[in-house]
Amino acid sequence: MRPKRVLFVCTGNICRSPMAEGLARHLARARGLDLSFSSAGVAAPEGHPASDLARSVLAARGVDIGGHHARRLRPGILAAADLVVVMEEEHRLAVREMPEAARRPVLLLSEWAGEPHLGPGVDDPIGGDRADYEEAATIIEIYIQRALDGLTGPADAPEGGDDGSQEGRQDMDER
Repeated sequence: MRPKRVLFVCTGNICRSPMAEGLARHLARARGLDLSFSSAGVAAPEGHPASDLARSVLAARGVDIGGHHARRLRPGILAAADLVVVMEEEHRLAVREMPEAARRPVLLLSEWAGEPHLGPGVDDPIGGDRADYEEAATIIEIYIQRALDGLTGPADAPEGGDDGSQEGRQDMDER
């Protein structure tokens, strides 16, 4: 089954998962894919914006996550997803503790990309410098491109188009 609603999960929902959400929306829209993306954190500071460096690094890639506000993972958010993609094994364990996880796949980002041998997860750049955020964004972007390739074949769509904004997220918000 091809997922229609993908939820990215990390720890605080201010770095990795919002970057994944914005990049996935940007890349999927450039390919003309009808997919919805959302994000949450297992220990998110509810309502906080994405970190300055996450916003800056993605803005340099043409993706705007300036409207992002952190959300703590809750049953309603999880229930709205067809697929949950986590950044680290600890996130998968936290998601699996929720009954709503029983009927949906919970994959590491590398697993969704078809590259589970590449490592256990995406390192958290929080507290790091711009180079740490660039590295995390690059890894996330490569994995998402590979995951989308698995759904559609390699991209030939031109760069640009989507701004990575919050549009398309509302159907995945907790009800």
